[in-house]
Amino acid sequence: MKYGIDSIARTSHKKVCKSVQIQEEISVTNNKNGLKINHIFWKRNVWFSILGVITVGIVFSGMGVFIIKKTVGIEESEGTIVSTKGDFLGITENNIIDAQESNIFHIVVDVEEFHIDTDIIEGKTNDDLHRGIIHQEGSSLPSKYGGNVVITGHRWYPNNGEFSKIFQNIDKLKKEDKITIEYKNKKYIYSVEKWEIVEIADTKLLEHTSESQLTIYTCYPKFTSEQRLVYTAILDSVEKID
Repeated sequence: MKYGIDSIARTSHKKVCKSVQIQEEISVTNNKNGLKINHIFWKRNVWFSILGVITVGIVFSGMGVFIIKKTVGIEESEGTIVSTKGDFLGITENNIIDAQESNIFHIVVDVEEFHIDTDIIEGKTNDDLHRGIIHQEGSSLPSKYGGNVVITGHRWYPNNGEFSKIFQNIDKLKKEDKITIEYKNKKYIYSVEKWEIVEIADTKLLEHTSESQLTIYTCYPKFTSEQRLVYTAILDSVEKID
């Protein structure tokens, strides 16, 4: 049988078209099956996905709260007050409550060229410093069982306030000089162990100690607030006040 070129071309065209049509039908079927499978997969796993997102959110939120709680912040007021978080200082709920119930302190220092006999107040701002020597918020209370009692005051402030120069001559303190803190009908007698100059951002002076310790800090050099002068005294004895 003889075929003309046109006949062959038409036959080939029909075969090609039919082949393309079959391929398209297969593709459509596969697409439908794929969509169906994806739909089933999504339907089965949507709750797992939602739970996963919620879990991740809770984890990151918890980490954020933890970081915020553990972050040590430094609050400076004219270069004098250092403020930091309670857990950094090693404070407990009990001595926070105790401090709120009884915040009456008294300090006595009587050495050559440096005499103090005054109350210590609770405070945390520069305005509080104008009213007296401050017991550092969050630091330990006087005790023979350990802890760091931190107090601070002005060394020199440009006004005529009663406490604007309370620590003006603190540099006259020498090793083994005595400092007495009166608290809850007891005298806590501390002996000066050392003094040092630290930078404003240094918060080590606030750290909790296992040994009963008194820390006094003020501005340095005199007439400036560039650094801090820090005195450390260790508890020698405890006496009852009659």
